[in-house]
Amino acid sequence: MQTNKEMVDWLRENREDAPSKIFDAMEIVNRMDFLPEFVKSEAYSPWDALPIGYGQTCSAPEVVAFMCKHLGLEKGQKVLEVGSGCGYHASVVAEIIDPGKVISLDIVPELVNMARENISRTKKKLGRNWDIEVVYADGSGGYEKEKPYDRIYFTAGVPGNYSLDVLSDQLVEGGRCILAPSMGAFRLGVKKEGKIKSGYVGDFFAFVPLRGRYGFE
Repeated sequence: MQTNKEMVDWLRENREDAPSKIFDAMEIVNRMDFLPEFVKSEAYSPWDALPIGYGQTCSAPEVVAFMCKHLGLEKGQKVLEVGSGCGYHASVVAEIIDPGKVISLDIVPELVNMARENISRTKKKLGRNWDIEVVYADGSGGYEKEKPYDRIYFTAGVPGNYSLDVLSDQLVEGGRCILAPSMGAFRLGVKKEGKIKSGYVGDFFAFVPLRGRYGFE
């Protein structure tokens, strides 16, 4: 695909089970605006995660759409993202939930700066007023300071024994979280009666390993 619209059109046709508002947001938020120069030529591949430096990647657009769909994003929500990366995913979410708020965490200071700069530049370019706060923090156990959240999602793969209990008091009742192991199906959790009950969705995905206290290092 040569343009952002071509990429999004492909997603609309091949991921038609997702709400159109997700694709509308992805058509507005141009992935190329967030990527380093050395991978911009591959920006419009819907199925490829792309390196952004520091051992991290920008998630494939089809994965972004998949996660947004299962999170059930709605306007006005407060969302926690673990793994800011280049800021692309957070911007798509912010466009969907506007005037909600996204708290985005990253453990790599250089990526915190990258995400902040990309988001600020893109907001100005699009004339948007997204409420996105990018924070340098270990988000492997969520982020107590800004709780509670309507939705939580991880953009890095968790260990196989990762317990959702660490996130339970950070989600509102009925809130959702989605995360995946480094390789495998996503775990989708919904908070019911004070506890997160989860199941698996999707087939096979690969993510860079989650870092931090509850991650791999």
